[in-house]
Amino acid sequence: MDIRKSKRLLSKHIHPYVLCIIDMQPDGFSNSKIIIDNVLTLVREAIIKKAFVVVAQYKNAGDTHISIINALQDYPYKAYGWNNRNDKSPIIQNILREKKVFTRLIKVCGVNTEYCIWATVNGLARKYYIPIKVIESACNGTDRIIEDALHHMRTTYKNVEVIS
Repeated sequence: MDIRKSKRLLSKHIHPYVLCIIDMQPDGFSNSKIIIDNVLTLVREAIIKKAFVVVAQYKNAGDTHISIINALQDYPYKAYGWNNRNDKSPIIQNILREKKVFTRLIKVCGVNTEYCIWATVNGLARKYYIPIKVIESACNGTDRIIEDALHHMRTTYKNVEVIS
């Protein structure tokens, strides 16, 4: 990838993509083994490709699943953030700005597709005009409106793609 070197870019940390892991906490949600395994696969891929990883968590709902924490333990390109809202995009935006992360792709995975993933993707899509990929196989939820949320993400923003 050939990126023109400007003063603005020289001060940034360039990553092939940002992996956003949303609310993978065990409290209040039964994270199925399949979803955890799929998120761990994305984490391993991110580490190999030197992507930046943001773990956004719901405040006071416990820590992110231990297997994800362990997988990221020695990885230098990561950050954790917390808030009490479904929309984690402000946390992600603040982290990327503070860490001076530059990327041309955002991948999103996690739980509560119909609430937290949906709200976060909406927030990110309005702020960033780069491709945002929602990894459906690494997302889960508790409601029957998951399909509505996925449909909304597929059809509302030109830069959002839901992939398997």
